[in-house]
This record gives sequence, structure tokens and C-alpha cells, in this order.
Amino acid sequence: MDKEFNKKVAGYIDKLKKMEQVTYVEEAPLIKKGKRNIIAKSFIVELDYDQLCLMGSVDVFIYYDGSFGIAKYGIPFGINDLRSLQDVIKFFYGTPFHLNLEKVNNLDIVRYIVSIPEIKVSSFRLLEIYIEQMNISLHEIDKHCHYD
Repeated sequence: MDKEFNKKVAGYIDKLKKMEQVTYVEEAPLIKKGKRNIIAKSFIVELDYDQLCLMGSVDVFIYYDGSFGIAKYGIPFGINDLRSLQDVIKFFYGTPFHLNLEKVNNLDIVRYIVSIPEIKVSSFRLLEIYIEQMNISLHEIDKHCHYD
């Protein structure tokens, strides 16, 4: 079973690497999420690294049951001004993604850490669509927001 699964994963990774916006794919350590919900493979996918650098680092998961996940919480980003925070919300508005905004206290400035929790999808094609949507939103943030 593992041999067959690994063959499928290799095919998915080849497809990811062929996507125009994907610069790099690296396997990440396995993550366990409860007793029954185990990620089979976890990857860091870099979207347009030359332009986005770490902003383009996205988490992709492949599950044993044939489903997939996408998130951006391994490397979140910080926002320090209201206008940029509003723009981040605007650029993700209408996408399937949820934003986690965590206020950082005990600073002399206002700062929010932005992460995107995992969305599970049932097909690889839907994962590709979500990667494309994530890429578009992150590029808009890169162009119009002050982040770090």
C-alpha cells in the first residue's frame, strides 16, 4: 500500500513542479493531527520565490484517503499598519481561504500576524486551483502592502 501511495505522491509532486507559479517543492516533516486524521506527506511549496521570497511559502498536504490540504501557517507574515491589514483582507475576500489575524501585544507598534489555516480539498485539480488563487492573493499583497 505504501509503495502504491508513494508512486501517486511522486506523480503529484511532478505536477506541482510543472505549475507555472511553483518555484520549489520540498518535503516537510510529517505532522499528526489527532488519532484518525494523519497527513501522509507534507510539503513546503514555494510560489514565485524570486518575487515573493518567504511570503510565497505555502503548506501542502497529501492524505492517505486521497484528499489534499493547503495552508499558510508554517511561515506566517506580519502587518504593521491598518491600510495594509485592510488590503490583506480585501485581497483574500471572495477566495476560499480564511485568515487568522493574531494581534501581537506588548509592542510599541500595532502588529498583526497573518496565517491561513488549512483547507482540505477532495481532488488534485481543486488543489491546483487553490494554489493559483493563493498565488494571486499573495502577489497582490506583495505589490500593495507593507509586510514582513
